[in-house]
Amino acid sequence: IDGYIDKAYSDSYTYRIANVSKGASVKIHNSLIGNKRNRGMLLQTRNIEISNCTFMNIVHGAINIHSVHDEFMEGYMPANVTVKNCKFLSNNWPNVSVFTWGSDGQNSVSKGAIKNITVENNFFTGQTDIALSLWGAGESQIKNNLFAFLNFPNAISISHSKDITVTDNLLVDIEDKEVCVFDYN
Repeated sequence: IDGYIDKAYSDSYTYRIANVSKGASVKIHNSLIGNKRNRGMLLQTRNIEISNCTFMNIVHGAINIHSVHDEFMEGYMPANVTVKNCKFLSNNWPNVSVFTWGSDGQNSVSKGAIKNITVENNFFTGQTDIALSLWGAGESQIKNNLFAFLNFPNAISISHSKDITVTDNLLVDIEDKEVCVFDYN
């Protein structure tokens, strides 16, 4: 089963998708996701590509790549997710958040549980929090992104993760800020 969206979400709200994340692979292109109190997308599967989308005015993060590995086994452990050529405008919480949780809390899931996440060639501006956050990620890359006018001390936070490559990202008009803060504990 493949889910594929290649139409703009119209003003009349004629395009609807429910449970598309349960498919074996999902491609979401050329979409506008905005003005939401909750998260823009919750991804709990594998083989996902999100490209040429705009995320704006979302309170609880634009894209959550998330799974809970406990007695409830909420969702698949995500893998092979690409977010590219997207715009993230004036959102709250991390715009792209990779996060795992286990029965005994955050640290009970192994480092690198969510694998092969690629975030590339995106534009982030106006956030009130970190632009990207990775917790429990592995074998992933963050490259060629542009961060401008952030309202937070750093653009990227990486914790409890392993084998993360961060290259060729650019901060614009941001004084005394760091591109990335690593905390591999």
